[in-house]
Amino acid sequence: IPEGATILQNPNGSAPGIFLETQGKQVFLLPGPPHELEAMWDAVGLPLLKKEKPFQRQIFKIAMMAESKVDEVLQPVSQSLIDVSYTILANIYEIEIHLFAPEDAATELVSASAQVRAILGNRIYTEQLETLEEVVGRFLKKSGKTLATAESCTGGMLGHRITQVPGSSAYYNRGAIVYSNQAKTEMLKIPSSLIEQNGAVSEPVAKAMAEQIRNIAGTDFGIGITGIAGPDGGTPEKPVGTVYIALSDSTGTSVQKFQFPGKRDRIKFASTQAALDMLRLKLL
Repeated sequence: IPEGATILQNPNGSAPGIFLETQGKQVFLLPGPPHELEAMWDAVGLPLLKKEKPFQRQIFKIAMMAESKVDEVLQPVSQSLIDVSYTILANIYEIEIHLFAPEDAATELVSASAQVRAILGNRIYTEQLETLEEVVGRFLKKSGKTLATAESCTGGMLGHRITQVPGSSAYYNRGAIVYSNQAKTEMLKIPSSLIEQNGAVSEPVAKAMAEQIRNIAGTDFGIGITGIAGPDGGTPEKPVGTVYIALSDSTGTSVQKFQFPGKRDRIKFASTQAALDMLRLKLL
């Protein structure tokens, strides 16, 4: 342990953390496993940092926008900052914008936050540390609406994300994993002729999946996802990463086509992210 350092207790493991100050800077050494690091930072690290140097923070979370695009549209904000720090954190089809300011720069932080809201509008799905599925769940619960899902290429990942939210049974009725063509015809009563004519990965089939699961479940919304997650199965006409997502309600059914880059896990997660964001925007 370096001389003058403070040992930070680890609530979820045996390896302690270390905090020290050197050359006017605060340094944190935290354990590697994410569940230990995050718990220690929230319980000990962040409060200690705020105590040493009080600051305010504003968070914005955006789905389905590239980091480069977010950075581009926010250039007027980032270039005008004086006492406010600006950071972009990128994940799979999700961006976090963090604005930090010392307590005496609160007015500038409020002004910068207002500029971000004006530029990004409804692309911002939350200003809290919450997930997209939590936001969608809150919207569904508040509106009294219900949801059912039919998934092919995502294999139940969308349903998993939705049910990770406590209390999701209040709005999530059921999910069907219809991976094969046989499952689509048997479970959702989609005509085999529709699949033969258009292919399982197509706009008509995604549309039928969303409409049929909604009708079968008797819910307000139905989501259908079909695509090619790879690494095999792609063609020149429908390469790996081609995904169709349909959202159905009493007003009709909308279908969007996506072309997601990356490996299988990334394509699957991106598909669920797009589906959740489609529903979020519909619920606004």
